[in-house]
Formats: sequence, structure tokens, C-alpha cells
Amino acid sequence: MIAKHYDSTKFNVNVVDDTYIITEKNNKNCINFKVFDNENKKGIYVHMLDKCGEFSGKTLLNSLEEYAKDRGDIQLIDLEDASNLFVCDNVVSLYMLQILSTGKSWYNKLGYKSHNYKNEIKNNKMQIEKIFIMVLYELINKTIFINDPQLNGRLTELFKMTKKTNEKIFDNLCTKLYEIILDISPDETPNIFETMTVQDMFTILKQYLQKHNVDCHNNVSIISFVIMLFKKYCISDHTNEDGFYILYETMLSKPVYKTGGKTRRKRSV
Repeated sequence: MIAKHYDSTKFNVNVVDDTYIITEKNNKNCINFKVFDNENKKGIYVHMLDKCGEFSGKTLLNSLEEYAKDRGDIQLIDLEDASNLFVCDNVVSLYMLQILSTGKSWYNKLGYKSHNYKNEIKNNKMQIEKIFIMVLYELINKTIFINDPQLNGRLTELFKMTKKTNEKIFDNLCTKLYEIILDISPDETPNIFETMTVQDMFTILKQYLQKHNVDCHNNVSIISFVIMLFKKYCISDHTNEDGFYILYETMLSKPVYKTGGKTRRKRSV
């Protein structure tokens, strides 16, 4: 049955310890998943998913969903969102970039949700409407970079700073971010920072990554750093009244409906 959804002329399908391992003919790993039984529910857990040549992650996942429908005994598909973009040797958190620019993660848009999804959407929409420059300033001032080897090392690499102060870090980041804004919108003045929301800023950062995903412009590293900063200090799994925060639980699930869609309850006349 699975060959119907992953063409045997383009994919290899192997089963190891109940895990389906689907690779391209060149052996690149595309998607791995396992069927499970849990509390009278039968489901599929996706261990990994990656773009394979002409086949996008969305295409591979759609094929899995069709396979689950055809089986007839699968009720849900579970996965953990660890999605990243790899741009010019930089790792960019895809779910963080998507949430900060749209309010939803990539998997959310495909119907994969946590049990706290409604609260996440409500909170994150409110948060990303805040003024970016104020959020960045507050974030830098509450972050002790010197005690964070990962961030401290990236700062040294990006700005060649021997003596780091919060003001210098803030000024350097603003200068680089303005360069990125001008690359996308050449007529903007520095006053744009007065009204630019978090969503506005990360929408521009996403456009910049799409534009420079091949030429490896230096500012790609700046974007990677900013997203890492927000991910490290702004992600929460519970409501936090203190400052800027993003709600997101990475364990996600999507119900599987048999071919024909959801069954609707008949209304009495």
C-alpha cells in the first residue's frame, strides 16, 4: 500500500524495528515514521522529515497523510516541530521565523496543532504586533550575554567586539538590521523603526533570506543570530505576563479523517 504514495521508481522504502525509512534513490533520507497504538488510538509518529530533491517537505507529508487515510485504521499523526532552515552555513529556526512573521508555525498552517493551540494563536498575534525596536532593546537589556557562551561567541564572530556592552550590541544590531531593511525597501528611512512591529521586521528578514539564500550575504548570519536570540529567551510553554513572549509547544498532532473528510452530524428539522 505504501508504494502507492511513495513511488518505487523514485523512493526506497525500508522497515527497521517497525520504523518506515523512506529515502530517495540516492539514499538521501526523506521521511521516517512509526505506527503506534496508544490508549485505544492508533497513530503515526513522524521521526524526521526533510526535503528530498524535487519533493518538498509538504509533498512528503501530504503523501503520508494520504497513506494514513487509505489504511483506514490511523486516527492521528504526531510529530515534534524541530524544523530548521539551512542558509549559507547558518541554522535558522523555521518555526520561530514563521511565528514571528505570521503568528503561526509552518506545521500549524498544515493543520498540526498542540493542545494549547487556541491560546498560542491568540497570544502570539498580540505579541508580534508590538514595536520591534522596543522588544529588542528590552530583550538585550535582560540578557546577560557574557554568561551565555553560545550567544557570546556569535557576537564576537559577528561584530569582532572585544568589549561588549548592551548599548554597543543594540547599536550594532540596529545598524545591520537597517541594512537589511534597505536591501528589501531601499526608500525607507531610519524612522521606520518607530512604527515597525515584530511581525513587520521578521517578514522583511524572511524576504531577505529568500533573496540571499544562495549568495550568502554576510547579513544572513545577523538574521540567524536575531532569531536564535528570540528563540532562546522568548519561547514559553505557559502564559507569562512579563514582557514579550511567544507561546509554542513543539509536540503537535493532526487528526486523520477517512477519505471524504469530516463526518458532520445531521441536524433535526
